[in-house]
Amino acid sequence: MSSVLAKNRNRISRNAASVVAVLALAFGSAAVVHAASQNVNPRVIPLSAHPYGMTYGEWSAEWWSWAIGIPAATNPILDETGAFGDIDQEGPVFFLAGSFGATVERTLTIPPGKGLFFPIVNSLWWAPDDLETAVFIVEEILELDADDFTEEELIRFIANFHQDFDELEMTLTIDGVEQSDLEQYYTDSPAFVVPDTDFFDDLGGIMDEDNLSVSAGRWIMLAPLSAGEHTIHFTVDADDAIFGAFSLDVTYNLTVQ
Repeated sequence: MSSVLAKNRNRISRNAASVVAVLALAFGSAAVVHAASQNVNPRVIPLSAHPYGMTYGEWSAEWWSWAIGIPAATNPILDETGAFGDIDQEGPVFFLAGSFGATVERTLTIPPGKGLFFPIVNSLWWAPDDLETAVFIVEEILELDADDFTEEELIRFIANFHQDFDELEMTLTIDGVEQSDLEQYYTDSPAFVVPDTDFFDDLGGIMDEDNLSVSAGRWIMLAPLSAGEHTIHFTVDADDAIFGAFSLDVTYNLTVQ
C-alpha cells in the first residue's frame, strides 16, 4: 500500500501511500470526474471502468481489508524487502503496498494474468471519534446542519475534506515510463466495516473492531503485466497545514512468472 500515516484525535487518517483531495458537498463513490476522453496512461485501467467486476472505490475497500488484516510483524506496508508481499493474495487482483512514509525497495514474484492495484496516496477514516471532527467542520466552518447527514456521509465528508493537501506532488513510473495526470485517479470507497484484526493493536490500539469506515485516495489499477521483469516506482511529496510534511518513495522490482 502506498500510504500516509497520520493521526487526528488518535486516528490514522492516511495510509500507505496516500492522501488526496476534494472539498465537495457530494458523497458519491467517485468524488472526482475526469474530463479527458482519452486514457493518457494506456497501462492503467481507467477510473470509470469496472475492472474485474468492481469499481476503483470498491477495490480500495478490499485493499484496506487485506492490508489491515495482516499483523504488523508481517504486514506488507511495513515490509522493507518484499518478503511479505505475497501474503493473503487471492482472486484476480494482486495488491501492492506503499509505506507509512518510508523509502523502500521491494522484490517480489507475482503470478501471471493478475491486475495490480495500489494506492499512491490515501486515507482511512472511521467512526466514532472522527465524527466529532466532521460535525465541527460541517457546523462551525461550513455553517451546515450536521443532522442533515447520515453517519456514513459524515465519515465520507471528513475523509474527502482531509484529502486536500496544500501542496502535493506525485510521480509514477512503470518500466521507466512516467505516467501523467495522476490526479484523475482519485476515488473514495463505499462504507465498509474493517475486519477483526490485530494490526492496529500492534500499532498502539488506535482503532476498535467493527468500525464503519471510508477510504479516500488516489489509486492505480494496472492491467496484467507481461511475463518477465518489471519495475514500478512511485513517490509522494506533500505538505499540509493540518498534517504537516509527508513523503514516500516506493520501488517494486517484479518478476511475472
